[in-house]
Amino acid sequence: MEVVLASRSPRRREVLRSIGLDFKAVDPEADFAPDYSQPFDKNSAVRFACDAARAKGEGCARANPRALVISADTVVHYDGRIYGKPASPEDARDTLRNLYNKTHLVVTGLAVHCRGECHCDAERTEVTFGSLTPAEEAAYIEKARVMDKAGSYAIQGVGGVLVKKISGDYFNVVGMPLNLLDRLLKECGLPGLLGALE
Repeated sequence: MEVVLASRSPRRREVLRSIGLDFKAVDPEADFAPDYSQPFDKNSAVRFACDAARAKGEGCARANPRALVISADTVVHYDGRIYGKPASPEDARDTLRNLYNKTHLVVTGLAVHCRGECHCDAERTEVTFGSLTPAEEAAYIEKARVMDKAGSYAIQGVGGVLVKKISGDYFNVVGMPLNLLDRLLKECGLPGLLGALE
């Protein structure tokens, strides 16, 4: 069965390539953005991530009815807010400063579309930040290329200097929780990831 990843994220593509999965990557047709002025508790942040993941894969699943379509959405939740991709370097700086020396929640909604059905769930990981000096902050925003990253950071690469501790799935913070993907594949009646790699 052909596997299609409906995602623009190079990090999701890298994770799936790193385990040897054979797939085609396409841009999702949907762009699902929340009203950031509304308050979000943890449960509504999870619902948002799942709704966005499903929406991102629906068009691709209709266009590729014989394929297995994987779609995902990752958000950062802290203090009643969802932090998506920053709108500007200044927005990225403000986001980072809001998260310094605090623990936030990373939620990835993951959807698997197969045989006319969609199986979806979310993974949650707590991440604790340290802080940066203003000079380090400017260097980080430039070097980490934060503009396409939820919460203005990535845990891999230079982004790791911010992270003091995580509780939960590392790959969830990257944006592709492999354990959850394996479970959703099995819920679809397919072999898990290890079976798909045979």
